[in-house]
Amino acid sequence: MLLDFIRENWWLLFLGILLGSFSIFSRRNRNTNKTYNGKLTDVSSDIAIGSNVTLDSGIHGIVRKIQENTYMVEIANNVIIEVEKYGIVFVR
Repeated sequence: MLLDFIRENWWLLFLGILLGSFSIFSRRNRNTNKTYNGKLTDVSSDIAIGSNVTLDSGIHGIVRKIQENTYMVEIANNVIIEVEKYGIVFVR
């Protein structure tokens, strides 16, 4: 009886598994984003001109100019790159 129902309605079982896994992964992702966004806010409030920073790519530099959405970071003598605010992950 149960096996006949499963054979005829296999797509319901597949759909249930798909929706269940989607809800688990989306909840985990949402919690991770909250933690990550909280860390970004804390880092951006500590940045000032002259701060030693580490970028998300692992490059170290010194903040030379602060703009509305970006920072100008000096990574070598006379080598200044423009970095998104979310690209700075650590301030020393």
